[in-house]
Amino acid sequence: MKFNIKSLLIFLLGILIMTLGVSLTVKSEVGAGAYDSICIIIAFALKGPIGIGTIIATILIGPLIDIINKLIVNIFPQYIE
Repeated sequence: MKFNIKSLLIFLLGILIMTLGVSLTVKSEVGAGAYDSICIIIAFALKGPIGIGTIIATILIGPLIDIINKLIVNIFPQYIE
């Protein structure tokens, strides 16, 4: 697998967009699921090894959701209880 900076930036942007979606889903109070466990479930279903990208994504998603939740509360306090 070839490593380049463009692929890394696209990967990180994807994680950022996904965590923004999860945060907005949680704040809207319409229900949320365990999105980060889907990668692990798929890896076990396909009986393949868990890649480094999956591990990095799983580690980054939790803290990024917390950061985005705090930003949403600070930017839009009138909409958050």
